[in-house]
Amino acid sequence: VDAAVDDFSGRFGDECVYGMACNVGDTGQVENLAAFARERLGGVDLWINNAGSNGYLYANLVDFPAEALAEIVSTNVLGSLLCSRAAIKLMMNQPGGGHVFNMEGAGSDGNPTSKYAAYGFSKAGMIQLAKSLATETKDLPVGVHTLSPGPVITELVASGQFAFGKIGRILLNTIAETPEAVAEDLVPKLRDFTFKPGTTKSAKAIRFLTPDKAVKKFYARLVK
Repeated sequence: VDAAVDDFSGRFGDECVYGMACNVGDTGQVENLAAFARERLGGVDLWINNAGSNGYLYANLVDFPAEALAEIVSTNVLGSLLCSRAAIKLMMNQPGGGHVFNMEGAGSDGNPTSKYAAYGFSKAGMIQLAKSLATETKDLPVGVHTLSPGPVITELVASGQFAFGKIGRILLNTIAETPEAVAEDLVPKLRDFTFKPGTTKSAKAIRFLTPDKAVKKFYARLVK
């Protein structure tokens, strides 16, 4: 965290970047994070629950260590719930409200996620959670939505590059993008959406890898 803060501070200035370590599966640490954001920033307009884990392991469920399953559920499921709760509590008591985004991922569409079943299970509920929380906050100036970056080239994704054979590597190399490319596309969309009037009234899904974009990527690879 300190290294990331130093990096971004050098680019954007000390008064624009803050950070603290937080175990999102720990209630006390999540509450401290919300308090830290309120004190340092004066409030939060946009809260993204980006923490996620697959245990950095790809294997059938029967071969998955119990401690890795606990890490996935604690980070992806409990973490999203605790952080959403903290963010909503913060935003409902600040001028202008705000928006909370939970992360979709493989499994959000209900399709199988063989060799990372726990991860897919943890993501299958994100759209339903957003709709439920959007209903709970309908009378508050708070919006709850989902964000889908698609496959991003990170350590988490790279840990499975050899788990699905040659075809799996081709698919991943075709559709995966760098964090910078995803951010360049999604950040303007987030800004445009969250600052429009009336956007707190229903759950919105903002996606990077849309079906048409995926088709174009595969076509571009085939014609090389």
